[in-house]
Amino acid sequence: MKTVVIKEVELPLLPPKGWKKKVAEAAGCCEKTVYNALRGNLKGPQANKVLEVYKQLFGKVTRSETVDR
Repeated sequence: MKTVVIKEVELPLLPPKGWKKKVAEAAGCCEKTVYNALRGNLKGPQANKVLEVYKQLFGKVTRSETVDR
């Protein structure tokens, strides 16, 4: 079985229009939490979840690796 491991993700310099609403719906929080997590450099489990959702929605994979398991 082959597994793809994502090593690096490139985030956009300017997020697309409506990004806060899309991330908030996917992460299950409000838009203010999304803004504070990404712009205010907040730490914690909710901020980590918001960052991961943002990477999944708007990030582009720049480097990945295929591993046999």
